[in-house]
Amino acid sequence: MEIKRFALGLRFKKNAEQQNERTVKNIFEHIFKAVTLSELKGLSLWGGNDPYSDNVYVAVIMGGSLKKMRRIYKNIISDESLLNCLEKDMPIIENNRIAHIEDPVSFGTVGENDSFIVFAE
Repeated sequence: MEIKRFALGLRFKKNAEQQNERTVKNIFEHIFKAVTLSELKGLSLWGGNDPYSDNVYVAVIMGGSLKKMRRIYKNIISDESLLNCLEKDMPIIENNRIAHIEDPVSFGTVGENDSFIVFAE
């Protein structure tokens, strides 16, 4: 996966049979409760399987400055319900490990008016 600027990867627990569009949508809904679309403005959202674990899906927020990504990181770690959904071992990863995700899926970029590509049902 090609990394643009700084990226955060959130490692969600999953079962092999759980990965479908509905599961991915639920993952991003958890993220949007901790980090608003306004805070994600200009960033792209990606997802993919963790190459080091069969039972982990990685949701990636990418393209921000270091300052912006630190602010997003603080919001994520302060949201208890989101943290409970994440893997206990390395719940959040950064650029070097994210770069190894094979066949990542792009979900789009958050626009200026908080618009976002709608997930397919």
